[in-house]
Amino acid sequence: MPSVPAPLELAGAHDHAVLACRLLRAGSLALSAGLDPHLSLWDLSSGQNYTISSHHRAHAAITALDALGDRCAVTGSSDTRIALCDLETGQLLRGLVGHRGVVNQVRALAESRFASVGDDGALKIWDASGAKRPVWQAPSEFPLLAVAQDPQQEHLVYASGLEPVIRAYDLRQSADQALSSWPAAHSDAIASLDVSDNGKLCTLAFDHQIHICDAKLEPTREGTRLLASAALPAPANPHKFLQRCKFVRQDRFVAAQGSLFDATSGRQVLDFASQIASKAFDVIDMDYDSRSDKVLISTEQGSLYVCQV
Repeated sequence: MPSVPAPLELAGAHDHAVLACRLLRAGSLALSAGLDPHLSLWDLSSGQNYTISSHHRAHAAITALDALGDRCAVTGSSDTRIALCDLETGQLLRGLVGHRGVVNQVRALAESRFASVGDDGALKIWDASGAKRPVWQAPSEFPLLAVAQDPQQEHLVYASGLEPVIRAYDLRQSADQALSSWPAAHSDAIASLDVSDNGKLCTLAFDHQIHICDAKLEPTREGTRLLASAALPAPANPHKFLQRCKFVRQDRFVAAQGSLFDATSGRQVLDFASQIASKAFDVIDMDYDSRSDKVLISTEQGSLYVCQV
């Protein structure tokens, strides 16, 4: 790949690990949250930062973050609660209660809905414009760490976690049983899931492996075959933070652990971390905005980096 501009560092808003980050408004804004009990909103054109107070219990870590459109942030916390926050006013729009453990991820779905998974093993679907209780939910025996929706089949949602088994759910059906499930090729807990527009499923696990398979649910389950894999260097990550992966440029590349990998060969094609030679950091979350072709990186040290692909 051709050379790219040096990453833009976003520093000073977080003193501790940034567990989740998102690019908003065609890559002009960045949103971040983590062990500091607040949200940080960054204007990337000016570099100015705005702090939004957390709507969770005092000093509770914000463990999960996503956005519904460009104005509403959804946060999950170590206090087991979910909050919807207006990014322009900083006001709480809605507080949601339903999990009995740490909320590990929230993920925006179609329309005004979003999904959440937590240490209680529950997958829950919420309507941001409706009731304060889940509109659909499914239990599992082990903590769930990751959730993703199929962009082309919006009724399909995938979840996984401590048990390296991937389960697919049809939100049009009863939650009594998963539509399909299969053991992943990982030897440890799955920390992240992402699904491309072409139906490819990417998984990142604590075994430091990225695996890409066909997520299409065929009757023969041939769609679960492994298409590509990549081995990552073992990061320090002593606190076992949930490192995330993200498809880039449809499903041509996968962003994970501060690098870009070819989704066909598994070969590393770009190392963002090497472009920041003066800094030592451990990557936690990564996000991608297709309109601006930007990648956002959050780190355990509290800084964020905006990289042009």
